[in-house]
Formats: sequence, C-alpha cells, structure tokens
Amino acid sequence: MNSPASKRVMDLLDAYQSDAEFLQMIQRNRTLHLCKTIGFPHLKKAGVFQKQKLTKKVKEAAKKKKKYWVDMKALAVDANNLLLQGITCTQAARQLNTTEYTMRRALKMAGIKQWPNKKQMFQIEEVLELAKQGYTTQQLGQKFNCTRQAISEKLRKNGYKYDKQRKEYIKC
Repeated sequence: MNSPASKRVMDLLDAYQSDAEFLQMIQRNRTLHLCKTIGFPHLKKAGVFQKQKLTKKVKEAAKKKKKYWVDMKALAVDANNLLLQGITCTQAARQLNTTEYTMRRALKMAGIKQWPNKKQMFQIEEVLELAKQGYTTQQLGQKFNCTRQAISEKLRKNGYKYDKQRKEYIKC
C-alpha cells in the first residue's frame, strides 16, 4: 500500500469521508441488515404489526380493474377479427365505438403486436401478375388502396427489382 497510486486513492477516500463517518455508515448498514433479516418478532407478538383488512373501496377498485381487463380483452378480439377482414384501424375503431388509440392499446395488451395494415393487404403474386399486364406502381397503389411507395417497398422487401429494359420485376 505504499505505491503512489494507492496513496492517491487513500487520500481521495479520506477527502470524501472521514474514518469516523465510515464506521458510522457501516454500523448503520449493519443495523438495517439485521432489521431486514431478523425482523421485529417481539413487536409482532405485541400486535404492533397487523395485516390490514381490505376496505370496500379497495375491493371495488380490484373488481373494476378486473372488469377493465376483461373488457379490453374482448375489445382486442373484436378488433382483431375486423382487422383480419381487411378493415382499417380507423374504420374498426368507429365500428366498435372506441378510439383508435384505445383499440390499439387493447390489441397490444392482448399480445397482438402486429395487425394487418394497408401494406400487408395484398399478395406479391397478385401484384406481379398485374405488373406484367402493364399496371404501373401508381395504378397498383390505387387498386390495392395504398400508396405507390407501399407497393415498391413490399416488392423490394420480397427481393424484386424493376428492370427498365425488360419493363418487368425480376427476382434479385
């Protein structure tokens, strides 16, 4: 402990906390540790610590919370069924008389992390077939009720690239 580095560390520690303060901290922590591990058996026997009885308000709150989760789960099931039919989130929320935020939250709480959106509502084969017939991405977007970029992105993600010379999509 005579090296210059250890001497600097000890000086730094002494500047931060004195020996007396350090011993007090250790004693305080030891007391807390004993309280947590041993507890207060004599105080428990004396009746100082008792289990709290649930009040009516607490019971009612628990019932409301349980009902809320049941309602949200039912909403998620209904919303998922509508979304799988091809209805947009906004339309589904209107049909279920709720907000889009509440509906998406219910879906997330139910564990449904990905719901269909406009980009997923068409099949690649169908898009490629129409593209061979001469449809542009703009026309395909109108046909599938989405943007031109959504069509291009879906094709790109599935490994297709537009060949300008052939004027068709080819697999990369």
